[in-house]
Parts: sequence; C-alpha cells; structure tokens
Amino acid sequence: PEIKNIRVCFLTTSENFSPGSIIKIKIDGEMLEKSLPLKNERIPAGEYSATITNSLLGTERKVKFKIKENKRNFLK
Repeated sequence: PEIKNIRVCFLTTSENFSPGSIIKIKIDGEMLEKSLPLKNERIPAGEYSATITNSLLGTERKVKFKIKENKRNFLK
C-alpha cells in the first residue's frame, strides 16, 4: 500500500471570540467542530472554508484561510 505524506500544522485563533463560539471545518471529507478559541489545533496544510457560529448570540460568519506548512497559523 502507498503511504500518504500528511503535513500536519497547527492553528491558533484569537482569544476574542465570545463564549459559545464554534468553528466548523471540513477536513478530508470529515467535519471538525471545535469550541473557540483554539490553541495549536492540529490541521493538515491546505486551504479551507469554515463557518464560525455562536448559538447564544445567533451569529454566523464564513471564513476562508490557508494553513501553511512550517509557519505559525493564526485566525482572527
């Protein structure tokens, strides 16, 4: 079998997200859903579209970002 080389990187977000904020990211066909803020969350390198929601405030925001290998990745 062929071994796939996955370049895992780390994503950190701003601490300024309101309590109850959640980010949803589709990674390799699977939905990752995490509470914000994130600190060094392991994510493969690549380009992503995500949704940040807060059911307490009734807000939703779509974001696009790129996770770069060998770089600090920070999402505001």
